[in-house]
Parts: sequence; structure tokens; C-alpha cells
Amino acid sequence: MADTEVRDPWAVPADFTAWVERRLRPLERGTRLLEGEDQAAQSMARELLTVVASRWSGLRRADTRHGDPAGTAADRYLQRLFGREAADAGLRDAIRLDLDRPVLQARQPSYAKTLTVADEAALLWERAKSTSRRRVLIGAGLGGFALVAAACRMIYADPPAELPTPGRTAAGASRAAVDTLPAAAAQVRLTTLRVPALPAEPAPGEVTKLPRLTAEPIGRALVLLTPSETSGTPVVVLGDDGRWRQVDQAGDEVQLAMRLGLDAEETALSPDGLRAAFALPNGVRVVDLTTGAGRTYATPQQPYAVVWLGPGHLLLGVDALLDLRSGQLLGCPTGPVDAVTYRGVPPLAGPGPLTELLSVGEPAAAGPRVRRWVLDAAKPSETTVALTGERADLIGPFQGPGFGHGDGLLARVCSARSGQQGQAVGVFTTSGQVRRVLLADESVTGAVRVTGWLDPNRVLLRCVGPVGSGRPWQRLLAWDLRDGHLALMATVEVEGGLSLPDLTGTV
Repeated sequence: MADTEVRDPWAVPADFTAWVERRLRPLERGTRLLEGEDQAAQSMARELLTVVASRWSGLRRADTRHGDPAGTAADRYLQRLFGREAADAGLRDAIRLDLDRPVLQARQPSYAKTLTVADEAALLWERAKSTSRRRVLIGAGLGGFALVAAACRMIYADPPAELPTPGRTAAGASRAAVDTLPAAAAQVRLTTLRVPALPAEPAPGEVTKLPRLTAEPIGRALVLLTPSETSGTPVVVLGDDGRWRQVDQAGDEVQLAMRLGLDAEETALSPDGLRAAFALPNGVRVVDLTTGAGRTYATPQQPYAVVWLGPGHLLLGVDALLDLRSGQLLGCPTGPVDAVTYRGVPPLAGPGPLTELLSVGEPAAAGPRVRRWVLDAAKPSETTVALTGERADLIGPFQGPGFGHGDGLLARVCSARSGQQGQAVGVFTTSGQVRRVLLADESVTGAVRVTGWLDPNRVLLRCVGPVGSGRPWQRLLAWDLRDGHLALMATVEVEGGLSLPDLTGTV
């Protein structure tokens, strides 16, 4: 049996399957303490097990060399991997991985209800070996030293085996398209970029003294500020006349939604800046900014985010695509959590394009990928492609909203991988190619969110403080994909969410 395993690395070793059967559920218990929610915990557990699978032969040899029971070296290695994740979360001393304590009630992810643990072990092994095989093929063309480096490098976010993965090019090309976000103190020294009608320091002042939107409507919104979970301040909007108003028709419902953690930040404004939408526990609140009038639309399930599919349609959930003209909920095959909001798309009579950026590990052993839907047919159809290219190994689980541009580009923040710390902003083509990556250590840069596009070449970013300071701040940056240049557009010293309309063509 041992000889067979050496000749056929794709065959799942029985000792690996047995080890996964013992360790998967205790590991999920530990990752749940780190992540706080089941789906993220299950994804992290399977990512760590994939890394162990990629080192299985060496770990097995270590057990034989030291006369230890099977799986001892794998346990130690898994403990180290878990410790790194705990340290990244600032919980190294607070959370320990206990692999030997029995799991009394193991909760399976919804996608694994038809899989045995042995099936999951096979998927993890296949993913790990497909990763290793690609590294060896790359290294063979780069010389002996590069072969060793490629074989030892851990790649967490490879696409699933059933999706095509083109070959990689020289490592220098990868480094040339990876940029780094400067620390907060250095961001104020970036080249400035001014957008007409957008102040360099948008400041609403004493918001309770601002005029109400119902009394003084606006022609178009330039900035929408939503309250933080604890601030208790009203939603305010900057009109195209340069004056701020209270969005009084947002009211207490939006305050409650913020306390419940529902998303009402980057995607609140419609692309044309004429409406604002806020997820509620029982539906969505839509305010017409040109009149100040508000209306609540009920939904069958609680929407956890809102995504505008053009100026007249809101994606709120599966089979919950709100047509604002008719007030009806239309059928839709997916929800808003991973759907991107488009900029630079001409208004359509029907819904705009529906594209999703799906995370690594959801479901188990899947890599990051792009899913595009066609909604104008009798039955919706989809096309899914893996994210590939020189920077694909940096793309971890996605965070926050994604934004697309009509020229076929997508941008979204994710957790950085392949030995990098913090966040990464990835830009991708709709065909799955990684175009460029921006790395950010949020402990020194502030947390990063994508908030739109300035044009087909520049992504709009929002960096949120404080970093070592008690005063809140938010900075709007433009990231140029042609050369990686970053420019400072505005600084907002207000706590809470920030949303912009489609600014394509303003500069």
C-alpha cells in the first residue's frame, strides 16, 4: 500500500482520511471560537486541513523517524497553523485548540450534509495535490532553486480541480502588479485628486441642526453618510448644491438596522444618486432624495445587504429582486451578499448585470471565482470561472461589498494569503484573471473597503481609522490600475458608513 501511495499521489492515504475523521470536528470547534459564525469557521478549518494535506508525506516521515504514533506531527503542525490564525486575530493567549476533547454536538455545514468525512478528506487531498502539481510544473521551467521554492510555498486559494487554471509566468511579473497601501500617516502626503463638487474635507457639522430633506430636497446626492452603530446620529446627504441635509425619512428604522449589524454603507446610494436604500429587519427602506419621501418594502426574509442592479432595481435576496417602478419582488437565483454593484453601465429598462465574487472555501475545497448570471431568459443561467493568474494565490475570503465597472472589471477586498498579513484589494476581469492586487495592513493603514470606480482605470477605496488615535477619520483614495499610483480625494472626520454615487466621467 505504501508503494502505491508513492507512485500515485492522487490516491487518498488511509491514514490521512483517518486523521481528518479525528480532527475535523474539534478543529471546527476551535475555528468557531475565532470566527464567531459557522460558515466562516468551517471555511477556515478546511483551509488549514488543505495545508496539512500538502505536507502529509513529510509529516508521516517525521512520525516514523521519531517513533511517534501516526498523526502526531500533523497535530503539531495543525496547532502551529491555528496559533498563527489566533495571533492574527489578537487571540493567541485567549483561544487554544484542543484536539482531544470530544465534540458532543458536531454541526455540519449545509453543503456537507450529503458528504461523509471521508468524502471531505478526499476533496481536501485532491485540492492539495493539484496545488502541488502546479507548483512543480512551474518550477521545472525556472531552474533547480525555483523548483524548491515553488514546491515549498503554501498556496491557500487555488481554484477547484474541475475549473481550468492556465500556467503561471515568471515571479517578477507577480511582484510588478502587487502594490502596498501606505500607513495612515503617509496617506495624507499622497498626491491629491479633486473631483468636481466633492469637497476635499466633506463635513456636515452639527448634524442635528441641518435642514430636513423633506423640506429641502436635492437634485442628486454626492455623498451619503450613515450613522455608526453607537453614534445615534441621523443619516445625512450632501447634495449637488454643496449643502448637507438630514435624511429624515430614514428615521429610527435605519438606526435599528445599524444596531443589528445590517449593511447600509457603501451600497446605500443608487448609481444615479437619486435614491438611498437601507436594509431593515423586515425589508428595505427606500428614500427618494429628489423629494425626501420614503417607503418601506416588505421582504419574505431579512435582507443582510442591498445591491443596486441599475437605478431601478434592488437585489435583496433569493427571489427578492425589487422593481422600484412597480413595487413588485421579481424572481432572482441568488442574493446580495456576494453580488457586485456596477458603475459605468448605461441605465437599462430592466435589471443591470448580475455578477458575484465567490470566496475560497465556500463550499469546501473551492477556490475564489466569478459567477455571472443571465436573467433575461425564461430560466436564469450562470457561468462560473476560477480566479487565476500570478496574483491568485493572494486572494483569501472576500470581505464587504464588491464593485464592478461596465468595461468588465471587478474589485473587492479580501483577506490576504500566501504569507501576507492583513487585507488585500483584488481587481479581476469577469473572465477570472487577476488584474492587480493592493496589500494593506489594517493595523497601520486603517481598514480598507472598496466604494466604487472613478473610471475604468481607477478604483475608489475608503480607509477607515482611527489607527492609534481616538479621533475618527475616513479617507477616500483613488487607486490607478495602470501604474499602482494612489491619490487622496477627500478626508471625512465622521464615524459611520459612507456611500458614493457613480462618479464615472466626473474627472
